[in-house]
Amino acid sequence: MPKWLWDIFKWIHFFEAVLASLAILVWHFFLVFLEPEIYPINFSMLTGRLTEKEFEEKHTLEYERMKEEEKEEE
Repeated sequence: MPKWLWDIFKWIHFFEAVLASLAILVWHFFLVFLEPEIYPINFSMLTGRLTEKEFEEKHTLEYERMKEEEKEEE
């Protein structure tokens, strides 16, 4: 293959990576700041704490594992 074709592939790959990075940033921004369930702010970002209800809804598997461990300790 000629060098100019490799250069084109390199630029296409570069812009593809930029586009993917922007998509990840936009999704992250929405989920952290603009999600209707937690708008205007998710206070767990500031306090590091969740209510038990939030923990159960957002982290179901971890919540179930934690409850099983509590039962085993009793």
